[in-house]
Amino acid sequence: FETEEGTTLDAVLSSYRKTEERAGRAVELRVGDMMSEEHKDLLFRVTMPSCAPTERFVVGKVNVSYYSVPSSAMASADAVVSVRRGQHDGAAGQGAAPNPLISRQRN
Repeated sequence: FETEEGTTLDAVLSSYRKTEERAGRAVELRVGDMMSEEHKDLLFRVTMPSCAPTERFVVGKVNVSYYSVPSSAMASADAVVSVRRGQHDGAAGQGAAPNPLISRQRN
C-alpha cells in the first residue's frame, strides 16, 4: 500500500509480516498463501488533508503480486484506494455509523 501525496500512513492494523516500510508513505505486507475465492482484510489508518466534499478522494494505491496457477507464472494487479468524503463527514467519521467489518478488524 502506498499513499498519495498529502496523505500519511499512520498505522497498519494487521498481524501480517511487513517486509518493507517507508515511514508515513508505504508498506509492503506478506499475506501468504491463499485459496481460490478466499479473501483477507487489510486495515490501514491514514491521515488525509482537508478538502471539499467529493464523490471520490484517492487515498493511495495497492499492488498485489501473486502466483497464478492457471498460467503457471507470477502475476500482479493494481487498484486505487479511495473514500467518499461528503458534506457531513466530520473528523474521524463523527456522526457516521461504525462499519462492523472495520470494528472487527480493530478488535
